[in-house]
Amino acid sequence: MIGISFYLQDPHAETQIIHAANLGVKKAFTSLHIPEEKGDLVKRMITLLKLSEAYGMEIHADVSLNTLDHLGISKFTDLWPLGIKGIRLDDGFDKETVISLSKVFSLSLNASTLNEEELLAVLGGGVEPESLIAWHNFYPRPETGLEEEFFHEQNRMFKKYGIPIFAFIPGAGSKRGPLHEGLPTLEKHRLMNPYAAGIELIQHVEEFTLEIKERRIICWRI
Repeated sequence: MIGISFYLQDPHAETQIIHAANLGVKKAFTSLHIPEEKGDLVKRMITLLKLSEAYGMEIHADVSLNTLDHLGISKFTDLWPLGIKGIRLDDGFDKETVISLSKVFSLSLNASTLNEEELLAVLGGGVEPESLIAWHNFYPRPETGLEEEFFHEQNRMFKKYGIPIFAFIPGAGSKRGPLHEGLPTLEKHRLMNPYAAGIELIQHVEEFTLEIKERRIICWRI
């Protein structure tokens, strides 16, 4: 499974979307709460979403409690008619909100922060495990990525409930600003060759989806 990431203020986003689409890419990831992004973000988002939709791409967006103010919208369901069909919830969402949003969107949970008690609360609210994705964070700042032991502990928890897992490794292309230090899930992968990092995760983790950030994303379901 191959996908691409794009960001609202990346001047090359259109080129990346078209190039990826011509290679058969059908999934894309974007973030809707990057603090340094300024300007008419909704207009820019609509432009990129329409382009993605025209090429048959399914869009998943990272959102936080700041997204509403960031985009100037009143509620998360306003994202649906704009073309966002899947959302990944950052920290701060209560159980009731998670359950409510799961009735509208394909839902991804924060695999790097959610504990088992919180996960069981979501499942106890009637959300089916097979409709969820456990999606790890990526970490722009050096020395903030996950340690391997904790990463595997989290993965074991989600696999126990049959929830597929997404993780990130940094790409080999130009790095996203402002730090330009890569966007890995595991800190040990920050400076590693993307192919080597991907092979290592394949060797250690079963049934997860791997994503390469910056410029391109490569996703493998093992």
